Amino acid sequence: TVSKTAGTYTLTISGVGFANGTVSATAKVGPPFQIIYIQGQKQTAAAGSYLASPIVAKVVDLYKNGVPGVTVYFSASNGGVIGSSSAVTGANGLASTTLQLPTTVGTVKVITSSSGIPSASIPEYSVAGPPATINITGGNNQSALAGTQLPQPLSVFVSDQYGNPVSGNSVTFSDGGAGGSFSNINPVISTSGGTAAQAYTLPASS
Repeated sequence: TVSKTAGTYTLTISGVGFANGTVSATAKVGPPFQIIYIQGQKQTAAAGSYLASPIVAKVVDLYKNGVPGVTVYFSASNGGVIGSSSAVTGANGLASTTLQLPTTVGTVKVITSSSGIPSASIPEYSVAGPPATINITGGNNQSALAGTQLPQPLSVFVSDQYGNPVSGNSVTFSDGGAGGSFSNINPVISTSGGTAAQAYTLPASS
């Protein structure tokens, strides 16, 4: 019985009183059975960018031997852009593609399929890129008595180049030396929703 691992094996026949004899036996790769992933799973990158590593799938037989010459199809959910929508497996059963993430944040599933065998999928993660814009969302154009706190906090929204909220960004509020004071520690760290807010007390004199 040949090994479960594909390859050519040498069998040695020996006995008392005669020279050893050898024969060879070849274990061939079986039909395609499954698609597994070798590289590129669960990567995280900025929205709109390309993943750092290619996505590499392997078509294997029942015993995990790579099956060559099989056409593999790639697709992506949620706006992800596949580099090559199909590829033929090489001698080791591998096929690869690239992925450009969508401009929105979230999980992108890469689906790999081939005729006659179950499809497989892996997640990739699109996150906000570096901060690009900051917009006022509340507290503008208020008025109050000198030396008192404004009724509404000053709030801003921090986003990347595609408008996705950027969390964990330091936002510094300043009144340009007017003499007022801020209630919270400066700078303020933007929340998971990209917002930063600060309570402001007007200077004692106008």
